[in-house]
Order: sequence, then C-alpha cells, then structure tokens
Amino acid sequence: MRRTIGVILIVALTVLATLAETMRDNLWISYRDYSSPFLTDLPVGPSRPPVAQRMVFVLVRGLRLDESLQMPTLRDLRQRGSDLVVQHDAPTYRLSAWETLFTGARAEIHGATTNFGSRAGAPISLFGALQKVGQSSAIVGSQTLGDAFSSEVQRFSLVDDSNVAKRDDEAIRQALDILHDTANPVRLLCVELTAIEQTTLNNPANLHAAISVTDTRIKTLLDSLNLGTDVLVIASDRGLSARGTDGGAEPEVAQTPLVMAGPGIAAGSQALIRATDVAPTLAALLGAPIPVQAQGQVALTALNLPDTSASNAIAHSAVVTSTLVSTSTLAGGGLAPLPATLLASALQLTTFYENWSAVVQQPRFAAELLRQQQQAIQSGSINAYQKLVIDINARADAATQAKLNAQRTQRLPVVISMGIMLLVISGMVLASRRWQVFIGAAFYLVLWYVAYFLLSGDQFSLSMFANSDPTRFFIEWQRYSALFMLICSIIVALTTGHEDDNLEAVTTVLTTILLIVAIQVVLVAWFYLQWGTHFTWTLPDSSMLVMALTALTQISSLSLQIVPELPNLPIPLIVGFITLAIYSLVHGRSRSESYGRLR
Repeated sequence: MRRTIGVILIVALTVLATLAETMRDNLWISYRDYSSPFLTDLPVGPSRPPVAQRMVFVLVRGLRLDESLQMPTLRDLRQRGSDLVVQHDAPTYRLSAWETLFTGARAEIHGATTNFGSRAGAPISLFGALQKVGQSSAIVGSQTLGDAFSSEVQRFSLVDDSNVAKRDDEAIRQALDILHDTANPVRLLCVELTAIEQTTLNNPANLHAAISVTDTRIKTLLDSLNLGTDVLVIASDRGLSARGTDGGAEPEVAQTPLVMAGPGIAAGSQALIRATDVAPTLAALLGAPIPVQAQGQVALTALNLPDTSASNAIAHSAVVTSTLVSTSTLAGGGLAPLPATLLASALQLTTFYENWSAVVQQPRFAAELLRQQQQAIQSGSINAYQKLVIDINARADAATQAKLNAQRTQRLPVVISMGIMLLVISGMVLASRRWQVFIGAAFYLVLWYVAYFLLSGDQFSLSMFANSDPTRFFIEWQRYSALFMLICSIIVALTTGHEDDNLEAVTTVLTTILLIVAIQVVLVAWFYLQWGTHFTWTLPDSSMLVMALTALTQISSLSLQIVPELPNLPIPLIVGFITLAIYSLVHGRSRSESYGRLR
C-alpha cells in the first residue's frame, strides 16, 4: 500500500496547488473589490461660523515623519502652531489614505482598499461637506487626485507636467493665482506636491534635494498667507519605505506629520492622532459640516477654540430619538465655536453609529449614549465629549467582536474537519517513523523564512504589494518556494538509500512535501476561522491577510509556470523523477556497502 501512496500524492498535491492558487486569487479579489455596506445617505449637519477665513492644505505625497524634521519651514510652523503625528491604519495605499484623510472614515467604511477603482458611491469628503452648505473649495494637483475629489470642488486646476520639478513649481504658481483671485474666493484650497514621492521611487539619491526644494515651495505659500486669518496645514498622505513601498502598518509608512498654524491653532501643541481625526479637526476650523461617515474625533489638544460667544442667543437642542439624530434644529450660530464644534461632532458620530449598528445587525447604542452627555457637551464640556467618544468606540468594538464571534462559530465545523484531516496526516507520518520527513520539512521552513525575512527583508505587510498589485510578489515567491521545495526534496531523497524500493523512496520524499503543505494549510485555516474568505462588512487584519496569501502561494508553487507560453509544470511529478534518479544512486551505493560489510 505504501508503494502506491507516492503516486496518489503526485496527483493530490498537483490538484491542491491549483486549488490553492485559485483560492489565493479569490481571497485577494475579495479584499480588492470590497464594497462598503455603510455608504447610505445620512443627514449632513449644519455649518458653523468659521474660526479661519480660509485654509490652505498642502498634501506632500510620500513625506515620512523623519524627513519632515529636516525641513526648516515646517520647523518654524511647528513652533508657531501644532505638531501632530498622524497614525494611519492599513491599508495605507495612496487612494485609501486620501479617502481616510478627507472623509474621516476607515477603509472598511469608505471602501478604498487599493489604488484601483473609482469614487462612485464613496462617502462625502470635507470638500463635499463644504459644497453641501454652499462653500467653495479648490484642488491644484494631479489627475489622480482630481479623479478622486474634483466632483466635490468648484475649481480643479490640473498639473500634469512630466518634469517633477516643473510640476510642483506649476502647482505653487496656480495655487497663488487662486489665493489672489478675490473675485472667486475659496474657503479650502488643497495643493498637491509630488517631488518627494517621485524622487523616492525613481531617484532616491536626490531625495535630500527634493526635501529641500519642497520646503522652499511651502515657504513661498506661507509668505503669501496671513496667519492671523488663514490656516496653513502641511500633511503627508503616507510614508514610503526605503524600497519605495507603501500599504502596510509599519511605522515609517503609517506615521506621518501634520503641521498646522493660524487662527484656532494651539501654539506649541503636540499630539498623536488617528488619520480619521484629520477631517473632523479641519471641519472644526472651517466651520464646515463634519463628513457624515467620519469615525474620528476633533483633535482638541491641537486647537484653541473660543468657548464663549458674543451672541447671547440660545441654541436649540438637537432632536435625538432611538433610531435617528436630527441636526436640522441645531442653530450652530447660537453657540460659541468650542461647544458648537463639540455638539456637531457628537451628533455626527451618533448619526453614523446608529446607522452602523443597523448595517451590522447589532443593537443600537449611540443615541442612548448621546442623551446621557448631550447637555454637558452643549455647554462646552470637553470631558463629556471625550467620554462620549470613548464610550461609542468601546460599544462599537464590542459589537464588532460579537458579530465576528457569531460568524466564527459558523465556520468552526469546517476548521475542525480540516484539523482532523491534518491530525490524520501527522499520525501517518509519525507511524512511518521516517524522521527525515520532519527534518526535511523543518529545513524547508528555515530556508524559506530566512530568505523571506532576512535576505529579502519582506514582512507580512501590504507594503510587499507594489502599487497595491500583488502579481509580481506572487510570481516571485511561487518560484522561490518551488526552488526551496526542490532543494528540500533532493536532501531527503539522498537519505532514502535504505528504502526497500524506489516507490517507497518517492513516497517518503512526497510525504515531506505533504507535511510542508499541511503546515501552510494550518495557517490558512486559522485565517479562515478568524475572517472567512469573503469580506462584506469588515476588513481582515492586514498582516494576517498577507500571511494567508503567502501560505497559499507556497502551496500553489507545486504547480509552476516557468515559461509563460507553456503549461504549468507539476512539481510533485518532477520531484518523483528526481527521487527515482537519486534513489538509484544512493540505493546501489548502500547495497555495495552492505555487501562489503558481509564479506
């Protein structure tokens, strides 16, 4: 029986490789094409008197936190205003980061998980919130940024010069034209600078020069503003690793600078905030409605909002019911900037999470929490506002965990069945008492992890997928994994000289590959238990997702396409032929040595 197992394993492992590749591709497609169920129409809150007459938001693409410390203009602005570190959640690809910065929503809410796809159906951004209340905004930048947000601004100035230096100079020139256009004033101007990103990607040796000239361009904008009435915001969408990659949660990518100066900014303030806090904070300064899908809070430590108003008008209370928060009766002009901002944020968060609870089919909680704190918040109590935010986040986390646990319970029988199958395989290997199988599998794992983590410097991170496309990564590591399995198979085959015949030697070697595959299946099964394979209302942990994709890539390497024009090569069959050849050598040598000892 054991002699025929090898033949069965050749067929089974080859088929399993094809299934693993299909599952891997479908898993990534489910993540890439994730469609948010939370993008229903929600009431937009009212505007409030602005703290600043206008805001200039400079989006410096790819600027890392450590690189921003080299910029003299930013150093000056940090002293005159606020110095914030923004923590992003993966995915931190370009489009996903933009959506989070301007909408205040995480990727599972706004739905942008990669750099591909359109904004059709995307949540209202800060630009759109201004548009809803009749305020104008403008963008100066690339077609990519324009594709994302130009429908929500009144003026979009395209900058598309192929020369990076000229492109950013042109962006500054057009921005100055807009700022000086008193006939068509804008409340919010976003200026995109790309030199640092492009230099990091294409010519890293000149990065220091790109940082310096970008700082000079920011200084040109600063000199044209009056920080007594204008707010200047310098922000980065995400950092880029030394290899020019993004997408993951590693600090150099996921922590970015945000520097603000002007009216309403607390001079010398420092804080760590979430990326979802940026849009609510900017809305507080602009007096704009907070984007309706925002999950963040106003970064009060960075602001200096007046808590008293020249008007003695009494603000009407917002109407809060068990299912809906109506902001239509809120008279924002009757409150001072601080209490008006706190109440606007509280109402927006309550409205969003009431809808969120319905979508995830969990008990509603936000309106109840708001009723407990509303009076204190309306009077300007920062403590009451922060308690509301903490309580809402805690209840949302608990509801998320409850729904995930219910879904995991449904998947548990499948995982248990897979576990039993793996135990049977392990028992068969143990019963055979062929310890070279375990040694060979361990050697493969050591070889693979040394190559992955130490030699290549890769991680279980979305940053391994350049421009949010994993195709190249999959192809490279399929080939590496196939090579490592061949090396491992040759080493094990060299120890089969004592086997009774060549088919048993083939079975021993293929059992080693089977054990390697079983270990990868355990990783995939664990991911499946935690997150499933189809994402409908939440996104999986990004590190675990990459781990599962990598495990499936290793299994799929058993069916490898070496030449694009040719069909895939079945690695188990190749291993079988290699083992036969090696066995004929080592077995003949073993017999000769045994005959010599008998004589």
